[in-house]
Formats: sequence, structure tokens, C-alpha cells
Amino acid sequence: MSRYTRLLSARGFVLTLEAALTVLVVILLAAGTTHVSYETAPAALTHTYSAQLTDDVYTALLKDGYLSEEIDQNGLPGAINEIGEKTGTLLPESYAFFLKTTEYTLAPEACRTLQTFESCFPDENKLTVSYGTPVPTDRDVLYVKKTMVRKQPPGQCDMNYSIGLASADETPWNRLSLAGASDLNVSFDVNVSPSGELLCDETATVNLSATVPSFGRVPVDILLIIDRSGSMSELTALLSQFTGNLGGGTAQTIPPFMDHSSGSLGGGTRSLFGKYGNWRVLKTFTIDDSNSFDILFRWSGPVETGTHKPKMYITTPAGAQFGYYNGALPGGTYSTTNSSVSMYVPVSSSRNGVWTVYGWNDDPAVNYTLDINIYTPVLLTGWVETGTFEIVDPDGFNVNMGWSGSCSGNCPQLYIESPGGIRYGYYGGVPYGSGNSYTSTSTSNDIVLASSELGIWRIYEWNDNPSVTQTTKVFLRKMDATQFAATNFVNYPDWQSPVPGDQLGLISYSYPARLDKPLLPAISSNKAAINTKIASLQAGGSTATGDAIQMATTEFLSHGQAAPPAKRFQVLLSDGHTTAGMSPATAASTARDNNIVIFTVGMGTDADSVELGNIASITGGRYYSANDANALADVYNAIRGQIGLIASDGSANEANNALLNVSLPDGAELIDDGGGSIIRILDQNYLQFYIGFLNYLTPWSGAYQVRFPCNHPLACSSDTRIFPPSGTYFEYDNNQGITQGDLLWDANTTVPFLYRDIGIEILNGRLTEPGLAYLDVNVFNRGFLSSPPTTVNIYLNEPGTPQSQLILSEPVPAFCPGIPGSCSFSVELKDLEIAREGYLYALVNEDQNIRECPNNNQDSIYCVGSPSSKFYTFEYWVWSDA
Repeated sequence: MSRYTRLLSARGFVLTLEAALTVLVVILLAAGTTHVSYETAPAALTHTYSAQLTDDVYTALLKDGYLSEEIDQNGLPGAINEIGEKTGTLLPESYAFFLKTTEYTLAPEACRTLQTFESCFPDENKLTVSYGTPVPTDRDVLYVKKTMVRKQPPGQCDMNYSIGLASADETPWNRLSLAGASDLNVSFDVNVSPSGELLCDETATVNLSATVPSFGRVPVDILLIIDRSGSMSELTALLSQFTGNLGGGTAQTIPPFMDHSSGSLGGGTRSLFGKYGNWRVLKTFTIDDSNSFDILFRWSGPVETGTHKPKMYITTPAGAQFGYYNGALPGGTYSTTNSSVSMYVPVSSSRNGVWTVYGWNDDPAVNYTLDINIYTPVLLTGWVETGTFEIVDPDGFNVNMGWSGSCSGNCPQLYIESPGGIRYGYYGGVPYGSGNSYTSTSTSNDIVLASSELGIWRIYEWNDNPSVTQTTKVFLRKMDATQFAATNFVNYPDWQSPVPGDQLGLISYSYPARLDKPLLPAISSNKAAINTKIASLQAGGSTATGDAIQMATTEFLSHGQAAPPAKRFQVLLSDGHTTAGMSPATAASTARDNNIVIFTVGMGTDADSVELGNIASITGGRYYSANDANALADVYNAIRGQIGLIASDGSANEANNALLNVSLPDGAELIDDGGGSIIRILDQNYLQFYIGFLNYLTPWSGAYQVRFPCNHPLACSSDTRIFPPSGTYFEYDNNQGITQGDLLWDANTTVPFLYRDIGIEILNGRLTEPGLAYLDVNVFNRGFLSSPPTTVNIYLNEPGTPQSQLILSEPVPAFCPGIPGSCSFSVELKDLEIAREGYLYALVNEDQNIRECPNNNQDSIYCVGSPSSKFYTFEYWVWSDA
């Protein structure tokens, strides 16, 4: 918090009550006291009780400050009604009364000069008001007259109240509460972008969807039939593909670091058995960041040939040896000429640390030189994520990148990142990772990987030449893709037990066919067991499609449901044609005769579409073709829908003329209605989407965009936003044409909302001397966003009115963001010129140049320019009305 003082030297017109007041004021006034007189009119009541009661009432009203307080708060015209009503509650019900009050305002200069009542309180300064029933002429009337003189104490600025737009306390998306019964089972979903946090003035895209599960149908028995013949091991199932011109990459070549040393050799020994002794440490060096290096070892001098020739080897941080040792080459590459030995060693991260170079020679006249070059890989920046793919089977996949165009030395490069963050492939000119190989020609860059890491993988590519087009493909084996899609099929929530009572099983085949899992209820444990079997399938052998169909038919007859009658389905996938066993057409005819429908799927371009199409046609099913993994997933989803349609009775769980009414919160701007229309119900706005017909085969999705302006009064009503807001509901007509309404949308997401909210408050105020005021003003930021510099304006009297006068404009520096209330700025304003009584107003961001919540932007204080004195008479007529 910063604080500084602003001094203004100008002095205003001084209004003051001089020490020498009139004799009347001296008699009637003592600062802060009230004077009361009592008299009875000639026609007054003679009842002692009535007179005393009336006197007590008005004496009490004076002494407890009630009369002064009402006049201060409401002025005399407004106070007379309150005083009259209060009097009526204090007198007995049988009494009536008439009240007349006169206010005289002191004229200081005339009073000082003439010193008479008329000059001190002239008629033009007099105000008379009355209340009650006219005084009767035929009753005994009690008359009471009391006087009161009030003087405001000098030098007072009274803190009054905050003026401005009220804070928005209501949460507008809790306005509508709807409830109602519905016979439709519908699932809602929502996601919002951005999902992390939303800023005021930022547009939010809200994506909505409604789906209906397929219940209200007869049970189904389903046997998955999967071809596991040898051809299913081929890599032909496309999982992901990217083609494009990247460009924009950059490469920074870091030159090698050379470590040079030299000296004389000698002192080595050699045994009769060829063992070399007394090796010398020539050099140690440190490797980090998985750098590679090469070593050149040269010598000069009277070197003998053969066993007396100088030798060298190196040891890793773990003690492993590379180089020439006892005539062997433990690792690395080694070459020798007449005068040198050299080797290149690629280093992985496991070999970071201190390496040691050893040398040997038995002739002290031999001199050597040793050069160690440490290479930092080329640093590539500008990598682009070009795709993702999911691996659910541990058998592996294939990544292939090729390019077209001209490149030399800096051709496109690629790496992939596992779900655990491990990178594989070609990166920075150095192949790394395990289980991969790299080849580079003018058109291809292949990476083959076997990994047990399952989940989402990411592809990153680099290219600094926008004229070079690269194509990257990720392949699964046919069996891998089939296992992935079949597992999803088994996991569909449509298959349920005990209601409606579905059963699932698995048959796989090469030659012969095999019943992997018999038909069992579609509960989670059985689904998991089937998926375990699917994951274990291995490709190999011939293709016996007819035998698999016949085995499935036998399983239906043995374990299929009889009552209620279940619909029976075989879902068969093959990548080729029958090479063994019985005729597929014969087996299909037997299945048809047992009310079994077969859906067939041809995997890849080598699938026998004629044979598979004939099987489906015989049984009343359909044939589908899938050339890659993505298409296969879509095919299984389509078959799911066809099974549900056949098993449905056609009347349950569907909606007609469906409408979705999305509640729109106050303060939100609709940027894109997404094809909806604005309607208003009661006091709430809705965005209405016409969905029409909805069942499990025809889901609905829609989107709209909203923005919460930074300068709307409700923009700072909450630090979160709910999408869609509470009160969003769904209505439709059922199959009998009866409207079903008020089905509340039950899927919401809450997003943090950041705004800025500048406010102001007057902490303290007082008159420092007549005509000059002091204010202590605090400006604060209650929002989570920073604010640029702004201005505080000080006015005498309400801004925008003819009496308003701008006294001072004070700059305010920029505000930090943070926890609401933690960022503020305080300033003391001295010697503010006020030439008369009135309100002082402090306004921040008055021109609204900063987009922020306009709440709390104004505060006020009432200041008295000089002491003023007023004289009041209270006259009461009271009588019995009984």
C-alpha cells in the first residue's frame, strides 16, 4: 500500500459564527443544549392528569433526542409526519391533538448588528408545518408550547453513506428451479473452452450433447468372432496420419569441445605371456547431457612394431573398458595407422560421468599427443506436435515418415513421446531410445518400436524448409487394431445385465476355431474376462471362417436365452478368405435357420468382400469394410447401433419435438447462438435449441458462445461460472404425444472466473478550518486481474447535477491483481476548498476507461461549511375525543 499527501493552498469563502452573537442567542443558546418553555392557553383543560400527561410526552420527545434526530434525518417537512405519528402512539386512544412546528434559521450578520429576535430569525428564514386534527371550538383544549434551539458544532464532517451502484449479491443462475417427472432416460454432457480459467471479456465456447441409451428392448445374445490367421499379423491398420509443410524449424550447431594433452610414454612392462603392465592415466574428462565424443591418440619417436607399439584404452564411469586392451576390442570402434589410434563413442544417459584414458608404452623416448573432442548434439527448435494416437495393446506399432522435396543434411526429423514422457526416434541428429532403428534416405525415415507403454502417444516433427512436404503414418498390426476395436465393442454400456438381460461371448479362429469365452451375462466381470482373452490372441495358421460360424451357432443353441426370446447376433471379422474347414455359406444358412443375424467386417484391402458380403446377406445382416484402425472403430459402433435397432420394440426411450432451454445468466453477452433462439420465461432469458427427434441412434450436440463483460455490474458477482447455468432444462413429447417437460440438465462444469473490480471508500473526513476540508480516501482492487492507472475525482454536491462542482482530480497508479481486497492505494487529500455545506463525493474510474465492475466506484461524506443555528417552536393542542 502506498500513501502520500496532496496539499492545496487555495482557501475558500469562510462562513463562521462570530464570538459576539446577539443577546437573544446568548440567552437562548448554550452550545449543545436545548431550551424548553411551557404555558397553558386561557381555554386550557382544567384536568391535572391530562395536562401532566401531555407535558410528559413532549418533554420526553425532546430530552431523548427524538425530535432532533428526526429533523436531522428527514428535514422538518419530512419529520413532522414521523413526530405526529409518534405522538399518537404515546397519548391515550381517547385523545386527539394538533401539532404546529416552526423552524427559524439564524441570520448571523443581521443578528450581530441589530440584536433583536426579528433580525436574528427573519420571516424569510421561517418554515412552518403542521399535523393532526383541526382544533375544535366546542371542546376544552390543552395548549402546550415548547422551544428548542440547535447549534451544529464547528469543524464537523459527518461520515454518511456510500452512494453508487449496489453490489450484485444475487446469483442469477439460481433463479429458476424446475422439477418434473419424465419417462425418458437421457444423458447430458458438457465441455467448455477455455477449460482452465475464464477472463472477463473473454469468449467461452460451451459444447453440449444429449444421448439416449438403448434400453426398452429385448435381450441380445452376441458372439464376437475374430480371425486370428497368420495374415492378421501384418502392419496395415492405419492409426494416425499427418501430411503437411511444417517449416519454421531452426537448428543451432554447437562446436565440439577439444581437450588436448601431450607427454612422454615409457615405463610399461610386458610379461612373457603377453600381459601389459604399468598402464598410465593420461587424462580424465567428464561427460554430461548424453554427449558423444571421439579420441585421437598419436605418438612419435623410435617406436618398435608389434607388441612394443603404444596402446590406449578408456573406462566408463561404471568401469567398463573401451579400446585396445591385451589385443582385444571390448567396445567402440578402433583403427590404427603407423602413428595413431582413434575411436568414436556414442554415449547414452547411463554413461554420464567421469571417463579415464589409459596409455602404455615401454620406451621413454616415445612422445604422445591426446585429443578428446566432446560433441553436443545439434539443438533443434520449432518442433510441432502433429498428432496423437492411443496404444492399448503391448505388441507395438510402426511409425513411418517420408518427405518430398529437396533437402540436404537438415531433412525432416521426428520423435514420439510415450504416455510416461519417454521419447523415441531421431532427435538432434542422434538416434536414441530402446528398441528403435533409424534409416535415412531421400524419401524415408522409419522408426519401428516395440513397447509395453499403453495410453496416448504424441508425435513431434521438425522441418526448417517450408517447401518440403512430409507425410507421417502410424500403423498397428491388423490384430492390434482388431483387439482395440473389439475391446471397445465389448465395453459399450448398451450391453447390460440383468436388465435387459444381454449375454456376450468370444470365438476366435484360424484352423481350427476355438470357443474362448462361452455366452455369459453382460456384467462387468464377464466383460473383463472377454477382454483378457481378446488381448491374448496371437496370429498364425489357416482361415476356417465356416467352422467359426458353425461353432457360434452351436453355442447359441447350448447357452442362448429361451424366455424371453433374445435376439441373436454374430459379429465376425476377417482379413482374408476361407482356406480350411466347411463352407462359410453352408454355415451361414444354418445360422439363419436358427434366427441368427451375422454382421461381417472385412479388415484391410485383402479381405474377401464377396465371401463376407454373402455371409451377411444370407442371414439378414450387413457387410462392412475397414481399411484402418479408425474406420474399424466406426464400423463396430455402426454394428452396435444396428443391433440396438433390431432389438428395440420401436416405442421406448425416444423423444419427439425435443427442446433444450439453456439458462442465460444476467450480465452475459451471447456472442454466437449456435442456431438457437432467445426466449424469455418469467424473468429469465433462455437460449432455446430445437433438437427434434432423439433416440440412441440419433444423439444431439450443439454449441454456443458467451462473454461476460468486464464492465457489467454483475461481472463481479462470482469468481466462478457454471456452464450451462442452473435452470437449464429439457422438454419433449413422448410417443403418445404427451408433452414431458422440466427435465433438468444434470451435467455442469464450473470454470474459475477472473475479473477486475476497482472501488473507493472515504476512510475519514473533517473540517481542518472554516472552508477547508480533509479527506482520507482508499482505492482498492477486489478483482483477480491487474488494472492500469486511473483517476479519483472529488466533487462538491452530487455529480451530474447543476450544483455539482469538481474540486480535485487525483491520479491513481496501476493496481496489482491478487486475492480480493489485498491490493489497495490510500491517499490523504488536504485543504479541499468547500465554500458551503454539502456532500463531498469521491469517484474512481469515472469515465469507465478501465473495463471493470462499476460497483463501489463512488462514496460520499457530508461536510458542514460553517456552524449554523436554528430555533424551533413546538405548539400542541390536545383534547379529549371521547
